[in-house]
Amino acid sequence: MKLSKLITLSFCCLLISCLKFDENTFSLVCVGTETNESRLWGTKSQSKTITLNFKNKQLERFDCHTWTDEKILCAFNSDKSSNTYEQSTININRVSGIISTGSHKANVNEKNELGSATITVFEGKCEKVKEKKI
Repeated sequence: MKLSKLITLSFCCLLISCLKFDENTFSLVCVGTETNESRLWGTKSQSKTITLNFKNKQLERFDCHTWTDEKILCAFNSDKSSNTYEQSTININRVSGIISTGSHKANVNEKNELGSATITVFEGKCEKVKEKKI
């Protein structure tokens, strides 16, 4: 009798942990407008679709420091010791599906002078990808 209760309890714990993992692992497809601004070639805007693959509250190289039912906020800062520096943020409203991202990339030459810099902003709307059909 105790063994069957233990097995049932173990199965329930496993099921709950899998469900929790699944709610934190998903893909979003986001459609919107990307605007790039560079001191070399000015400003360009274009329609764009991006896909974000979250796995256990993580997004590739980003640190998703805020994760609530209402929003997800993620940030990335590259290594400051290299000649190329990048700082990026992602802000997703989980209720409305609205996404806004911002990225700043800069290159520094051997004399530690700014060589080039670009700012990229993406604004759009995301939808959760449904499971694949077989």
